[in-house]
Amino acid sequence: MNEAKYKPEEEDLLLFTINTMIEEFIPSEKRMTPIVVNRTQVTVYLDHHDTDLEYTENITKMIKAIQKKVKKELRLSISVGLSEAHTQFIDANKAFKESVESLRYTLKYGPESIIFFENLKREFSFYTIYPRQIENDLFDAIKIGDKETVDKNLDKLIEALFDEKLPHTQYEIAIVRFLTNLLELTENLGVNVLKLEEHQSLFDQLYDFRTLPEVVNWFRNEIIFPMLNKLEERTKLQYKSLSDEIIHIVQQEFDSDLTLNYIADKLHYNPNYLSRIFRKETNTSFSNYLALFRINKAKEWLIETDMTVKEIAERLKYNNSQNFIRSFRNVEGTTPGRYRNSRKNE
Repeated sequence: MNEAKYKPEEEDLLLFTINTMIEEFIPSEKRMTPIVVNRTQVTVYLDHHDTDLEYTENITKMIKAIQKKVKKELRLSISVGLSEAHTQFIDANKAFKESVESLRYTLKYGPESIIFFENLKREFSFYTIYPRQIENDLFDAIKIGDKETVDKNLDKLIEALFDEKLPHTQYEIAIVRFLTNLLELTENLGVNVLKLEEHQSLFDQLYDFRTLPEVVNWFRNEIIFPMLNKLEERTKLQYKSLSDEIIHIVQQEFDSDLTLNYIADKLHYNPNYLSRIFRKETNTSFSNYLALFRINKAKEWLIETDMTVKEIAERLKYNNSQNFIRSFRNVEGTTPGRYRNSRKNE
């Protein structure tokens, strides 16, 4: 089932409702009591037919009618897996396994599929095509927190994993590989989005999915987006911490030949990286912040001390007093001398 807006606890009721609908199409003498196994309803269908073609046409017509009714009344798309025709009740278990196996191909054929076991290519191979480059692009986007690129590459990856030329066993190998690589990425990044004891159940959940939207949404909402949110939180804390450190250094060493390169060496970061972070956190450049801090310090000294304008300029590491006066006027709209006089008059 898919397209459901129902809660998980409503699943049993839905399956019961679907069975009631099935009873409208299959007379009681042609079916046995259905059973539910792992979210899948199993019904043994009894029929006599002259040819395989007649059987296929009749059962396909009936299933399409059932699907149409379920879609109309419950707004659900259901897929049906059919075993090969068996003549002995002792083969019921075999028929059950065949029908469940058929349903696994819903990932390949999409929702509302009618899948005959006898039509499947069930060759098994450990060889599979794996889109490693797309995965690398996806993981790179996760590392930098680019949600738009993450979404795009996740869709591309899933589409590549479920190539139409592959049997479903190879889909499963590839998707488990992707899950394993994704969990390894969370550990390498130090982002704990899952409890350790839940890792085993993740693989069980993955095997239960029947449609591509289920698979994509599960990866997106259960692992990838929580990981992005954790990384974003950690990055914000790191950015704030680095910006705070830069501000602290400015406050302590503003009267020295302070540069961003000097701070970068001191903090062991690339200066361009620090520049981007500082602008992101403070909405201003490092050079502008330093200049404004020095102007504010000059204002304090003009009011509270008897230092000359030249001495203040030298103390604040301006090349000459004229440069200091020009910078001060640009910020305050007046010269340092006039500023001092006006404040003293006040």
